[in-house]
Amino acid sequence: ATVVMAPPGSHRDPRALARLIAEERIAVAHFVPSMLAAFLSDPSAGAAATALRRIVCSGEALSGQLVARAREVLGDVPLANLYGPTEAAIDVTAWECGPDTAPSEPVPIGRPVWNTRAYVLDGARRPVPVGVTGELHLAGVQLASGYLNRPELTADRFVPDPFGPPGSRMYRTGDLARWRPDGALQFLGRSDEQIKVRGVRVEPGEIEATLTRRAEIAQAAVVAHLDASGQPRLTAYVVPAADAAATLVPDRLRAAVASELPDAMVPTAVLALDALPVTANGKLDRAALPRPELSGGGEPPRTAREELVCAAMADLLEVGAVGRGDDFFDLGGHSLLAVRLAHRIAAATGADVTIADVFSAPTPAALASRLDRGEATGGDALGPLLSLRSRGKRPALFCVHPAGGISWCYAGLLGTLPDRPVRGLQARGLDGAPPALSIEAMAEEYVERIRTVQPDGPYHLLGWSIGGVIAQAMACELQRTGAEVGALVLLDAYPSDQWRDLPAPDEATALHALLYMGGLDEAALDGVAPTRASVLALLRAHRSALASLGDRALSAVVDVVVNNARLMREHHHDRFDGDALFFTAAAPREQSWLTRDAWAPHIAGSIENHDLDCTHPAMVQPARLSVIGSTIARHLDAIEERLGRPRLGARDGPAR
Repeated sequence: ATVVMAPPGSHRDPRALARLIAEERIAVAHFVPSMLAAFLSDPSAGAAATALRRIVCSGEALSGQLVARAREVLGDVPLANLYGPTEAAIDVTAWECGPDTAPSEPVPIGRPVWNTRAYVLDGARRPVPVGVTGELHLAGVQLASGYLNRPELTADRFVPDPFGPPGSRMYRTGDLARWRPDGALQFLGRSDEQIKVRGVRVEPGEIEATLTRRAEIAQAAVVAHLDASGQPRLTAYVVPAADAAATLVPDRLRAAVASELPDAMVPTAVLALDALPVTANGKLDRAALPRPELSGGGEPPRTAREELVCAAMADLLEVGAVGRGDDFFDLGGHSLLAVRLAHRIAAATGADVTIADVFSAPTPAALASRLDRGEATGGDALGPLLSLRSRGKRPALFCVHPAGGISWCYAGLLGTLPDRPVRGLQARGLDGAPPALSIEAMAEEYVERIRTVQPDGPYHLLGWSIGGVIAQAMACELQRTGAEVGALVLLDAYPSDQWRDLPAPDEATALHALLYMGGLDEAALDGVAPTRASVLALLRAHRSALASLGDRALSAVVDVVVNNARLMREHHHDRFDGDALFFTAAAPREQSWLTRDAWAPHIAGSIENHDLDCTHPAMVQPARLSVIGSTIARHLDAIEERLGRPRLGARDGPAR
């Protein structure tokens, strides 16, 4: 057959490529997947390829969705997926994409071709079981001899093959893969493209696959940019499908990703592009992707102090501009960034600004006004009733602390509840006071606290973990005194009955809980047994919001965790005469016996459940809470609609 070479540059132009394929009656075409996606997006692609009888793809990962799109546009034209690094000279695995290719799964790269061996090995170069991810190694006669004049790199990448004939070598590809039960290989991305976000290893390819499974997305790429503090922030770049550009909403895409993936994998920003940039050979040019420039877009600052606060917020949030009335938390702020904002403003002004000041005055105008009046006097961030947001014309949402006693973690709800006060109940013992003696005593005390700011119901209560146990006890106490409970929201919280026979946690367990509260996981310990000193050092090293508390307060948190866990095991529930909204952390967990059905004896009404594909600690990460908060907002609106949309009591004051 005749070989037809596309003119230079035309492979980047889908319309020109379609014209060439039609004019030359191309029978076989070899595409890089990103270019195939661009070609298929052109309206003339189907009509141009009437002579096409085979497509070959290699050079990039091929998605199941792209295979489905090719079948939709080109009919039953066979499509083969090939894989092979330059160091192996040729493609070394192959896979025929059949009609049963699942759009939601990575397309296999297939089985090794003749004269080729493939191994999937762990870090010690031992074979991993089927289904387990490892590094792909290649062997066979076609391997290169090495890298010209680079003996050290050659020795690092071309290593002895313990599975082949004596003296044979294998090539460490740096690619992640796993064996399927049918003997095919699946490519899972580059090991050097993994990103560590808040202590969690993230695969951009998995996020890209989640985005491209959506009908409105034709292509997606995810990269990490370092923010002003040196922390990686994920940005997703998407090319809308035909006719979807006008209706594409970035926040909805973020929420969709958050409903499927852990918090660390949710992009901070989503940017829509007409096309993804490509290199000279048609592969994605990640370096050419534009950095995101977000903006609050509000009224400009009026005073020098407002200008200072606006600039600090814009820098920390990495947005183009912040207006004097823009809410720090609505723009994506969370407790970690709130701590840094407080420190930055305190250093610039000399005022004793704390995270509590940022929670209670989250706009530049409000915070600057507080500074002007000398009212930023280091509000108690560990106070018994923390105002995450004090303004709003709707009944407040009261959030009960988890085991550690601190309610900062609920700041991620603020962006989804814009017209509602959100207040956090925090535990006794954080400030040196005697700890609580029972869940019942805690519930009575917390009910008294919330009545000081909202004398009348309906009272909306939320609790994560042990906070849910306390919230249910508060709902019972409110009903006992004749008050109206509007909503009871339980975030992966399970009744005391399920914990009663388990041994009370020791300090090591409490330290693990402190680590999770700080946004880290056990991987941060790197296999070392936790101590107070090591956990505090890790929180500081990762710039956790908790690290701002100091050694004494953090040690108090550990004591509170141990006390709360003991009280939960001793608690016996009363029956709440109402409904509950429940969120389940549906990722596999060690305590597989936990079930929300155990609430049935203690909640008389219905339990509306929402499964989230995340772990228990990840439920209160900011991106996850934005999804949870949207559901809660609709739930509270429905309750208040039924009750006639009550306003706040007089003692709450006007909305700000």
